[in-house]
Amino acid sequence: PFTVWLSATLVFELVLKIPRYGRAPLPKPAGPAPDPGIAPGADLPRFAERLPPHLRHGIVAVKAEDHYLRVFAEAGDGLILYRLTDALADLERAGVEGLRTHRSYWVAPSAVAEARLHERSASLLMTTGLRVP
Repeated sequence: PFTVWLSATLVFELVLKIPRYGRAPLPKPAGPAPDPGIAPGADLPRFAERLPPHLRHGIVAVKAEDHYLRVFAEAGDGLILYRLTDALADLERAGVEGLRTHRSYWVAPSAVAEARLHERSASLLMTTGLRVP
């Protein structure tokens, strides 16, 4: 039941661009499409300061691995010691848009290339080739 709800929500929101639950759609930004994740020159979340410089911008997904975070960026990925709940709070404070698609994953919606539904599971294919539940 939850996977069906999640799958339907992802398909409506990300693929069909139809908001669910009667809320108004977010206004589209004027100008060119924003880069996925954190744009250069933007305020960095605190956890990003622990990453190597080449991974600090263009963050597309964050995955919790025990007490660590694997941060996926356009330039690769890195592992840091940090809690996912703290990282999500940092991302929110920095004004970075994102969705928690699973208890262990956060993704930048602008970096989602495709949403797939396979039997009882849903997954997202990111622009970097990463598959996220």
